[in-house]
Amino acid sequence: MTDNPHLTAEQVLQILNGDAPVDLDQLTLCVITHGDGPDRDRYSEYERGEILVVGRESRREPFGEGRKPWKRSVGTHFTSDWDAAHALSALVRDAEFRPGVYAWDGQRWTLTDREWEFDNPVVADLTRTRQEQP
Repeated sequence: MTDNPHLTAEQVLQILNGDAPVDLDQLTLCVITHGDGPDRDRYSEYERGEILVVGRESRREPFGEGRKPWKRSVGTHFTSDWDAAHALSALVRDAEFRPGVYAWDGQRWTLTDREWEFDNPVVADLTRTRQEQP
Protein backbone atom coordinates (compact mmCIF):
# COMPACT_ATOMS: atom_id res chain seq x y z
CA MET A 1 0.00 0.00 0.00
CA THR A 2 1.24 3.49 -0.83
CA ASP A 3 1.09 6.70 1.19
CA ASN A 4 0.03 8.64 -1.92
CA PRO A 5 -3.78 8.42 -2.37
CA HIS A 6 -3.58 9.91 -5.90
CA LEU A 7 -3.14 8.07 -9.18
CA THR A 8 0.13 8.55 -11.00
CA ALA A 9 0.39 9.11 -14.75
CA GLU A 10 2.09 5.72 -15.03
CA GLN A 11 -0.86 4.03 -13.30
CA VAL A 12 -3.37 5.75 -15.59
CA LEU A 13 -1.43 4.63 -18.69
CA GLN A 14 -1.24 1.08 -17.35
CA ILE A 15 -5.04 1.05 -16.83
CA LEU A 16 -5.59 2.39 -20.36
CA ASN A 17 -3.23 -0.30 -21.66
CA GLY A 18 -5.34 -3.16 -20.30
CA ASP A 19 -3.35 -3.35 -17.05
CA ALA A 20 -0.11 -4.01 -18.94
CA PRO A 21 2.97 -1.86 -18.25
CA VAL A 22 3.71 0.94 -20.72
CA ASP A 23 7.20 1.66 -22.07
CA LEU A 24 7.23 5.46 -22.32
CA ASP A 25 10.30 5.35 -24.60
CA GLN A 26 8.09 3.67 -27.23
CA LEU A 27 5.54 6.52 -27.27
CA THR A 28 5.51 9.82 -29.12
CA LEU A 29 2.99 12.61 -29.80
CA CYS A 30 1.00 13.23 -32.98
CA VAL A 31 -0.62 16.60 -33.68
CA ILE A 32 -3.48 16.70 -36.20
CA THR A 33 -2.56 19.79 -38.24
CA HIS A 34 -5.25 19.97 -40.93
CA GLY A 35 -7.94 18.01 -42.67
CA ASP A 36 -8.37 16.99 -46.26
CA GLY A 37 -10.38 18.37 -49.14
CA PRO A 38 -10.37 21.85 -50.63
CA ASP A 39 -11.33 23.59 -47.39
CA ARG A 40 -8.95 21.49 -45.24
CA ASP A 41 -11.61 21.32 -42.54
CA ARG A 42 -12.81 17.73 -42.91
CA TYR A 43 -11.20 15.60 -40.23
CA SER A 44 -13.17 12.35 -40.16
CA GLU A 45 -12.71 11.22 -36.54
CA TYR A 46 -10.12 13.85 -35.56
CA GLU A 47 -10.12 17.54 -34.64
CA ARG A 48 -7.65 20.13 -35.87
CA GLY A 49 -5.03 20.60 -33.17
CA GLU A 50 -5.84 17.31 -31.43
CA ILE A 51 -2.79 15.78 -29.71
CA LEU A 52 -2.62 12.00 -29.66
CA VAL A 53 -0.26 9.64 -27.86
CA VAL A 54 0.91 7.06 -30.41
CA GLY A 55 3.51 4.31 -30.68
CA ARG A 56 6.85 5.58 -31.96
CA GLU A 57 7.09 2.75 -34.53
CA SER A 58 3.44 1.85 -35.18
CA ARG A 59 2.15 5.45 -35.27
CA ARG A 60 -1.05 3.95 -33.80
CA GLU A 61 -2.78 4.86 -30.55
CA PRO A 62 -1.76 2.12 -28.11
CA PHE A 63 -4.92 2.62 -26.03
CA GLY A 64 -8.64 2.74 -26.75
CA GLU A 65 -9.62 2.39 -30.40
CA GLY A 66 -6.04 2.15 -31.65
CA ARG A 67 -6.59 4.82 -34.29
CA LYS A 68 -3.82 5.32 -36.88
CA PRO A 69 -4.07 8.99 -37.94
CA TRP A 70 -1.50 8.93 -40.72
CA LYS A 71 -3.68 6.41 -42.59
CA ARG A 72 -6.47 9.00 -42.78
CA SER A 73 -6.55 12.07 -44.97
CA VAL A 74 -5.34 14.40 -42.25
CA GLY A 75 -2.11 16.30 -41.83
CA THR A 76 0.03 15.01 -38.97
CA HIS A 77 3.20 16.04 -37.20
CA PHE A 78 5.06 13.65 -34.87
CA THR A 79 7.28 14.81 -32.02
CA SER A 80 8.27 13.66 -28.54
CA ASP A 81 8.58 17.28 -27.37
CA TRP A 82 5.48 18.20 -25.32
CA ASP A 83 6.13 21.94 -25.63
CA ALA A 84 6.41 21.69 -29.43
CA ALA A 85 3.22 19.58 -29.69
CA HIS A 86 1.25 21.89 -27.41
CA ALA A 87 2.41 25.04 -29.26
CA LEU A 88 1.68 23.47 -32.67
CA SER A 89 -1.78 22.48 -31.51
CA ALA A 90 -2.48 26.08 -30.44
CA LEU A 91 -1.02 27.43 -33.70
CA VAL A 92 -3.24 25.37 -36.02
CA ARG A 93 -6.35 26.12 -33.92
CA ASP A 94 -5.72 29.88 -34.14
CA ALA A 95 -8.15 31.74 -36.41
CA GLU A 96 -5.20 33.70 -37.90
CA PHE A 97 -3.25 30.56 -38.82
CA ARG A 98 -1.57 30.65 -42.26
CA PRO A 99 -0.52 27.42 -44.02
CA GLY A 100 3.19 27.02 -44.71
CA VAL A 101 6.35 25.31 -43.51
CA TYR A 102 7.05 26.08 -39.84
CA ALA A 103 10.20 25.59 -37.78
CA TRP A 104 10.38 24.96 -34.02
CA ASP A 105 13.14 26.90 -32.21
CA GLY A 106 12.53 25.36 -28.79
CA GLN A 107 10.03 28.05 -27.77
CA ARG A 108 7.74 28.77 -30.73
CA TRP A 109 6.80 27.74 -34.26
CA THR A 110 7.62 30.33 -36.92
CA LEU A 111 6.79 30.46 -40.61
CA THR A 112 9.97 29.77 -42.57
CA ASP A 113 11.26 29.33 -46.10
CA ARG A 114 12.95 26.05 -45.13
CA GLU A 115 12.02 22.96 -47.08
CA TRP A 116 10.04 20.26 -45.36
CA GLU A 117 12.00 17.14 -44.36
CA PHE A 118 10.28 13.81 -43.76
CA ASP A 119 10.23 12.85 -40.07
CA ASN A 120 12.04 16.01 -38.92
CA PRO A 121 10.43 16.85 -35.54
CA VAL A 122 11.45 20.53 -35.70
CA VAL A 123 10.05 21.28 -39.19
CA ALA A 124 6.31 20.95 -39.86
CA ASP A 125 4.77 21.16 -43.31
CA LEU A 126 1.34 22.62 -42.72
CA THR A 127 0.54 23.14 -46.40
CA ARG A 128 -0.76 19.73 -47.46
CA THR A 129 -2.15 16.47 -46.17
CA ARG A 130 -0.10 13.40 -45.32
CA GLN A 131 -1.21 11.58 -48.47
CA GLU A 132 0.03 14.39 -50.69
CA GLN A 133 3.49 14.38 -49.13
CA PRO A 134 6.24 12.52 -51.03
